[in-house]
Amino acid sequence: MNKPLLPPPLVSVIVPVYNGCEFLDDCLRSMLNQSFTDAEIIVVNDGSTDETPALLKQYENHKNIVVCHFSENRGEAAATNVGIQIAKGKYIARMDADDISLPERLSLQVRMHKRLSRPQKLATLQVRDQSLSYLRVSLTL
Repeated sequence: MNKPLLPPPLVSVIVPVYNGCEFLDDCLRSMLNQSFTDAEIIVVNDGSTDETPALLKQYENHKNIVVCHFSENRGEAAATNVGIQIAKGKYIARMDADDISLPERLSLQVRMHKRLSRPQKLATLQVRDQSLSYLRVSLTL
């Protein structure tokens, strides 16, 4: 089934995955639950031999998800580069398949990028301190 033609998204999220079935569903759900919705999610299956391909079948017809499969493992950098080549967004976000993002991640990153006068590398992290409270850290590189 072909996906309808939509205007290009503002953000393309690249998710390379190799044998990440255990965590990938939570990862993708966290991206689909973002408060910022002008995004596509590009999942590059890097030749997984576990149940990752079967899990990705559930997402292949989602309007915001693009799935690409390698027949053999080429490595994380190759998978990321293919995702970047496919990306249509003005901004590229990167996500590991075993991570989850809080709902405001993309919104915060886009807001920060719009404030900057020139392109930057930007990371927004959520970390726990010793009291297990969350701290938000934004890094501009």
